[in-house]
Parts: sequence; structure tokens; C-alpha cells
Amino acid sequence: MNKRVEGNKIKLARAARGMTQQELSNASGLSRPTISKIEKEGTDNSEYIEIIADTLKINPSELEGDNKGEKFSPAKLMALLEKAVDADLSKHDRQLTLEMLDWFKSEVLEEGEEVGSGHNDH
Repeated sequence: MNKRVEGNKIKLARAARGMTQQELSNASGLSRPTISKIEKEGTDNSEYIEIIADTLKINPSELEGDNKGEKFSPAKLMALLEKAVDADLSKHDRQLTLEMLDWFKSEVLEEGEEVGSGHNDH
């Protein structure tokens, strides 16, 4: 039985690692159009999920829609983005990640979701 992974989770996990689709493609061996399609439509292909998770250095269960009854948590992805800001990024990649954090906070997180960020320096 395959688990379904939503594309936005893969996209956010990739972005949190500061990778472009092309960089994920190069590192994983999957084509860039395949990465793009997976990010748009999601996938239940366990081989793709394993490859992407391994390339992003995360547990595949972090991408799945249901972890032992625990639903997808925007706060967890927020924490990944915040961690990415503190990683050894180029100035450009850090700026992009900060912009993504701002967008994520304003467009993705549900109103009232508790998040804490000390990264307001643009």
C-alpha cells in the first residue's frame, strides 16, 4: 500500500533545503519535469517518495499526509524554513528563504496558528 504525498509538502521541503527543482533533479536523478509534476500533483509512487526524501535528507514519513494519526502540520514546515535561514546559505538564498517565510506566514498558515520566528531581518 502506497502513501500519498501532497506536492506542496515536497516543494516546501525542497525550498527549505535551499534547492531549486533543477538542483533536486540533479541530486536525485529524477528529471526536472518529473519533480515539477510531483510538486504540482503530488505522488503515491513510493520509489519517488524514497528518492526525494533521501535526497532532501528527511524521513519519508515527514512527507506523508498521515503520520500515526498526526495530520500535516504547517508549523513543522515553518520550523524547517526557519532552520534553513540559519543554515550556511548564500546571501541570495538566505534572502529568498526569508521571503518564502514571509509568504508562508501570510498565505499558508491558518489564522491563529502559533509560530515563532526571530527572523524579521531583511
